[in-house]
Amino acid sequence: MVSLFASAKEYTFSPGDVQAMKQMLSSGNLQPGDAVVLKDGMYHNLEEIHFTGKGVSGKPIVWRAENPGKAVISGKLRLKIYGEYLQLEDLLFYKAWAIGHDMIDFQGEKGVYASFCRMTRCVIDECNDPQKGERPNEGDEYWVGLRGTNNRIDHCYFANKRVGGLVLQVWLSADNHLNNHLIDHNFFGERQPYGGNGAEIIRIGHSWSSQLESRTIVEDNVFFRCSGENEIISVKSCHNVLRRNLFYESAGGLVCRHGHYNVIESNTFIGHNLRGTAGIRIINQGHTVYDNYIKDVQEGDIIDPGHLREMNILAFLGNLPEFDELMGGMDSENVLSMQIAQSKDEFSTNVNINGYDYPLAYLGVLGVVTAAKARDVDPIVMFTACYYKWLKDGNLKRLGKFRTKSPNEGVVKEMSDFLELIHSLRQERGK
Repeated sequence: MVSLFASAKEYTFSPGDVQAMKQMLSSGNLQPGDAVVLKDGMYHNLEEIHFTGKGVSGKPIVWRAENPGKAVISGKLRLKIYGEYLQLEDLLFYKAWAIGHDMIDFQGEKGVYASFCRMTRCVIDECNDPQKGERPNEGDEYWVGLRGTNNRIDHCYFANKRVGGLVLQVWLSADNHLNNHLIDHNFFGERQPYGGNGAEIIRIGHSWSSQLESRTIVEDNVFFRCSGENEIISVKSCHNVLRRNLFYESAGGLVCRHGHYNVIESNTFIGHNLRGTAGIRIINQGHTVYDNYIKDVQEGDIIDPGHLREMNILAFLGNLPEFDELMGGMDSENVLSMQIAQSKDEFSTNVNINGYDYPLAYLGVLGVVTAAKARDVDPIVMFTACYYKWLKDGNLKRLGKFRTKSPNEGVVKEMSDFLELIHSLRQERGK
């Protein structure tokens, strides 16, 4: 045991100490600042495991890998996280699968939730139950069930889900729906077409909870070839914010399926005219949609006119589509209280940031800079812009490292390398 703070302790476990580790995580005896550390190796078939306790702000209770990406959790798993200020960090879930429905669930027993908890710099890759099929009606499972309040999923990598079910579900209920969750700076990698409903990457709420407020924020994430179904993000609740996300060659769109008063701001959709690529679909009233950039997507509908009741603002950076195209041919007289605003077309203007040459339009729609303040860029919030440059045609070589076949190499290291670039850019600006 090594002291971290005045009274905090570090507990280290190896793959041969699984039972002792599980007992420590579930005991409730961990104190603020304590850390449970996994040494390198394969942790197979952990089955049901509870991570609980009460940390405090600034001193969370942490369960982490000693070396990022080298503590590999595989096989049968039902991880329940509940309590306050708990943090899951630097773990690689590789070829693990759920016992039951949610592989990682932010609650204990029903009604016992997680608050101010965090999952950061983790990887979930190739986690598919071998007993379930890859087509509809052949079984499903969710990777992460996010419940409780004020929890955060950030700087994680998710890819290669083939079994039905969601990557990340934000659960709402009548007694627990003002979530205030933050889902940010994650990389959602490839998902092949599933062939039916139930293969979203993120869903916020359900049809039965669609009139409840969640107030979840989804920002600065990358969705790379996420083509499970036609809804990449499905919003089924109220008062959420979705901003500065990049959807790259993903067959699907960002859809406000149910609920009201959501904000969709400064997202970028690059389709390269691939089959099924889409932009934004809006249903119900009170949504605010502005400064989104949609380029070369195959599906032209941006608003579902059959359900439109009221739009606050709909703005496009660059050339504004013809109204008939935008509305799918609907007569403008049937649209209530809708404003369309067009931003300046600045595609010919570029700005160079530390060797990266960015079209000003991309930076604008990603919420990184504006035309008036093009050189006042905080690199820590240009994560998505950097990824866009990094993923552009001709710059995809490093992407192969994200899909390494060796769990010990992991994806975390490559993610950390990229974040180090962002950090260095910030330091250059004295931030």
